Amino acid sequence: MELIEILVPNQKVKINLNQRNINRLKKLGYEGRRYEEIEISAEHLSKGSNVAVRVICDYCKEKEFTRLYSRHFSSTEKDYLGDCCDTCSHLRRSKITINANKLDYRFVKQEFEKRNYKLLSDDFGNQAVTNIKLEYLCNRHLYLGSLFISWNHFYTKKQGCKQCAYERRTIWVGENNPSWKGGVSDKNNRERHSKNYKSWVKEVYIRDNYTCQCCGRIGGNLRAHHLDSFAKYKGKRYELSNGMTLCRSCHDVDVPNSFHNKYGTVNHTKEELFEFIRNFKSSL
Repeated sequence: MELIEILVPNQKVKINLNQRNINRLKKLGYEGRRYEEIEISAEHLSKGSNVAVRVICDYCKEKEFTRLYSRHFSSTEKDYLGDCCDTCSHLRRSKITINANKLDYRFVKQEFEKRNYKLLSDDFGNQAVTNIKLEYLCNRHLYLGSLFISWNHFYTKKQGCKQCAYERRTIWVGENNPSWKGGVSDKNNRERHSKNYKSWVKEVYIRDNYTCQCCGRIGGNLRAHHLDSFAKYKGKRYELSNGMTLCRSCHDVDVPNSFHNKYGTVNHTKEELFEFIRNFKSSL
């Protein structure tokens, strides 16, 4: 439907001429100087105009209501409800929703077959698909028996057989993944992101009252340091006695005069750490 068919016919509005509209309106036959207020036909407003216009309801075709022209134009072009009055927008939304949910059984069955599923639910007639759980079989995993899913989860969210989803994920693991970079994330790095490692870090912080055991700084950027090297002494990785809380300044390799900056990141020992702490405190 054209815009002028749902605007109140022969409607006039007043606007101010400005640099953005003066040339366009002069081409339409209007006259005036910049910043002068003139009267034009509502159908000649620009798409983004915030001038209020009178609109005929796009649903009942009878009621009139006031709407900003930009909102009217946007609703007419983009909104599936069109430009309806407050009363009719509710009625139209209900009608569209009901019709959309009463899908043809053959269409639903074909969508299941496309994904190698067999729909077991009988013809649901006029019942809305969203009101029922659809029963189906996965032809790849018949041993799972009957599966159930709502239409929204199946069609919109693309969910389905969990075993199929698991197999798709495992296909792209490791070298089979297109983002594989030759194993950049080694075992040690992955272990540092494990639940066991995070739990160990938290226990170390709690025992040390979130305080750096070297400089005495409380809170902030803390590190749970392994007294005996994480890489070399694998059996001591999660021993609470093998951990000590240090701050970033005392720990990180990129900080001048920190522990790892002096002793490196591999094969360090607890004796070296205690020596580092003694030297730090004696320099105060």
